[in-house]
Amino acid sequence: MFGTHISPRPIDTTLAKFTLGAVLPVVIMLWLTAPWPLLRMTLMLSYVVALTSCLYRLTPWFIARNPVSRFVRREQRQLKLCSLAGFFDFHGPWYTLPIETISSVRIYEHGLEFIAEDRVVRLSVVGSKESLHTYMRSVLADTKVEWLAEESA
Repeated sequence: MFGTHISPRPIDTTLAKFTLGAVLPVVIMLWLTAPWPLLRMTLMLSYVVALTSCLYRLTPWFIARNPVSRFVRREQRQLKLCSLAGFFDFHGPWYTLPIETISSVRIYEHGLEFIAEDRVVRLSVVGSKESLHTYMRSVLADTKVEWLAEESA
């Protein structure tokens, strides 16, 4: 479970750095709100929840609990897709994409992009480019989907 070699997503690392960097402003706000204990407690708890969420997303436990199979599911003739978002293990809304409308799939490090006839669906998931590619090939094995290379920025 914890033997995974997938690195944390860059957005999670950035959020953790900014949240840790906000310690001094939070301490100053807590000191300024000393006359209002309820406000001070609310600010302190909000900061602790945000910090805990950011640090948790850097752990191997988060990576192990959020495999791509949790966010990309194949049903009869469609894919159910969902993106990783929010605090802790929350995720965004589910999308349904008919398989026959998918023309191509682009795989990024920690991300997938499905290009269909009528829309483009981008997902933020946890996974290396190789593991995502392997999983998507198994899910869409019987289709004629074009696999696009990641574009360099």
